[in-house]
Amino acid sequence: MDAPEVSQILTWANSGWTGTSDMEHMVHIALHICQSARHMVHIALHICQSARHMVQDTSVKM
Repeated sequence: MDAPEVSQILTWANSGWTGTSDMEHMVHIALHICQSARHMVHIALHICQSARHMVQDTSVKM
């Protein structure tokens, strides 16, 4: 999730809606944040799997 997008959302929330184009843009940003979150979860799972393999490797060597 990009910090600029968050500050942008907060700015719009404080100033109020100025039209439908802002609403469409908000939806686009929300979708982008959801995609980024899903990507982060995928990376986290991959890191957990790698860590598990490393632990198994070290326990086998010991």
